[in-house]
Amino acid sequence: MGSNHALSETLKNIPPILKDNIMTTYTRLIEKGKVEGKIEGKIEGKIEAKTQVVIKCFDQGIEIKMISNITDLPENKVLDILKTSGKII
Repeated sequence: MGSNHALSETLKNIPPILKDNIMTTYTRLIEKGKVEGKIEGKIEGKIEAKTQVVIKCFDQGIEIKMISNITDLPENKVLDILKTSGKII
């Protein structure tokens, strides 16, 4: 709690124009973080979706080379997914 009090006291002594600039920068950083988080989430979702397609195709007996063509993943990545999921050794 002491650090919050110290911060509060420091902010009281900052000129208003500088305080506005600091808060604008802070807001921009927060917004940038939100955008980056959304992008990361979308990428993770796409990776998960491709992983599920690889597994489903493999379970249906589709060959690795064909799975690679369907998913646009290199064959070694398809194999890595199948190994990680326990489908192959």
